[in-house]
Amino acid sequence: MGTIFRTPKFFVGISYPLIFLILGINLYQSFCILRNKGLKIIVTSLLLLLIGVTIARVYELNSDQSLTFIPSEYIDIKNWLAYHQDLYRAVWLPRTGKFTPGETPVWLNTEGWGAPETSLGIRSYYYYGKPMEYLYPFIMRLLEEGKTRSVAYILSYLGVKYLILHNDYLWDYLQKWVGTAKRNLETSEYFRLAYSTEHIFVYENLLTAKPVHIATTPILIDGGLRVLAKLIESTGIDFSNFMVFFTDLQLPKDIIYSENSIVVTDSSNDLKFNILTNLLILKGMEEYILVPSYFTKGIEGGKWHPYFVDNPHHADWEVFYTWNYLNISFENSFKFYWGFIGSTNANEELAIPLNLKEGKYMILIRYFKNEKGGNIEIIINNQHIVIQTFGDENRFKWFVNNFTVSGHNNNKLVIRNIYGRNAINVILVIPSEEFDSLSKEIEDIFNKKIIILADNLNEMNSFKFEISNKVNLEKIEYSDGVYILNFSVESDDVNLGITIPEQYHSGWVICIHSNCIISSTPHFFVNNFWLNVNQSIKEIRIFFIFQKIWKVLYIVNLFIELSLFIIFSYICLVAPTILNSVSRSSIVRI
Repeated sequence: MGTIFRTPKFFVGISYPLIFLILGINLYQSFCILRNKGLKIIVTSLLLLLIGVTIARVYELNSDQSLTFIPSEYIDIKNWLAYHQDLYRAVWLPRTGKFTPGETPVWLNTEGWGAPETSLGIRSYYYYGKPMEYLYPFIMRLLEEGKTRSVAYILSYLGVKYLILHNDYLWDYLQKWVGTAKRNLETSEYFRLAYSTEHIFVYENLLTAKPVHIATTPILIDGGLRVLAKLIESTGIDFSNFMVFFTDLQLPKDIIYSENSIVVTDSSNDLKFNILTNLLILKGMEEYILVPSYFTKGIEGGKWHPYFVDNPHHADWEVFYTWNYLNISFENSFKFYWGFIGSTNANEELAIPLNLKEGKYMILIRYFKNEKGGNIEIIINNQHIVIQTFGDENRFKWFVNNFTVSGHNNNKLVIRNIYGRNAINVILVIPSEEFDSLSKEIEDIFNKKIIILADNLNEMNSFKFEISNKVNLEKIEYSDGVYILNFSVESDDVNLGITIPEQYHSGWVICIHSNCIISSTPHFFVNNFWLNVNQSIKEIRIFFIFQKIWKVLYIVNLFIELSLFIIFSYICLVAPTILNSVSRSSIVRI
């Protein structure tokens, strides 16, 4: 029944009362037909036994649950934040995990799964939601290494004003981590201890000026969070003036074609093909993109397994990726639901059907080159290609090759793990002429940008960045799921980036002058907008467009459920009378 009120898929919920109604009527009718008293007793006993077994099973599953009282110091933190937090977010570290007793506080007598992050009513980010769990280990490692400047800037983009450490854990590892992170934060110029109790320490992020981040200068990062952190730590630039975009996430058109914007990469070759993938998405040419995760469910033996950044709990990408490498790039999959496929067992295969016309093609494969890698074999059109995936980069690289199709027939691409720990994100199969045309376009794009290699970041300090101060965010309001931003814009034709502290969903939109014109793109794991503003714009509204639709569907679902309840109740009341009448009529005729 709860399904009806939580999702528009009300037919799933409605099916249960319908089934039980039909079952009840059939049982009643069967009892009316049965004349043997002993048989009635046997059927009744079986029904009672079935009900008893069901109840016992429910009790068994829930008997190990116990009521847990949250310690008073957590309530003190909640009350303090109530007066200071406003629209800012707070992040708890370490997370309250699922592994008991070590990954949960000593006072929690059950699996954590995000408590107290979700139980205190504090504006936070849920660690088992999409894809905070992906960012979580990266922040943990930065704090352990003392890279507090990177932590402060990254959290400021997410609207995080307060970083909360708590050391009430049994695991020695977590206690030691909290001690190390606490020492690094106390000596950092980017954080200050704002409030504390016996086990909980609240640090204020001094680089988070406002809960909504705005900037007019874009910067593209190629190489994941690792390159961003290296950039922040290696330069003295004020990154609050920049809007960060990642080349392996979906990019707005204006960002791809913007002139004089900065691109930081650790591989110019991989940069080119990341932009190529974005161009295919932008131009509506996704027929050239093969997403391997679409072709495997993860339950078939001998096949590659799908993994997703936005579903780390069920798809185990965190286990496959972040748990097995100390130094990884923390890259993305362009679209969260594209994900990756991974394999650790030799001879695991995945077949992908192709429908290619006669001609010459380029094949590009984004694979994971890592210290536990080995070899992957790609079989396409009777051609065998071997990709060596071993290396200390621990990042995604692009492999490029060409092949020829003779005749127009259905082809098949087979991916086979020869040996090693391997993963693949996407595969591009592009006609050679189209590839050459897109490559020329990418070359023109790069000629208008400033490209800096991650190995030579010091040269960024010599640049004189043209930071526009033509937009001033004067006021931020939040009511009933709607962000209302009041601006003053000093001139026309100003590019503006806006990041709101809400977990990413494409349903978030910006409305200007009553026109909802722009959908969000992912920024880390929150919502980002890039738009052009002018002096006539004084107010911008940002809201989740599906929220209103859910309300309507909720009312519709409620109406349907109540109607069905009334109908079912009426049928149940009159059914015995009707069945008795039918039975008496049958007896009379006999």
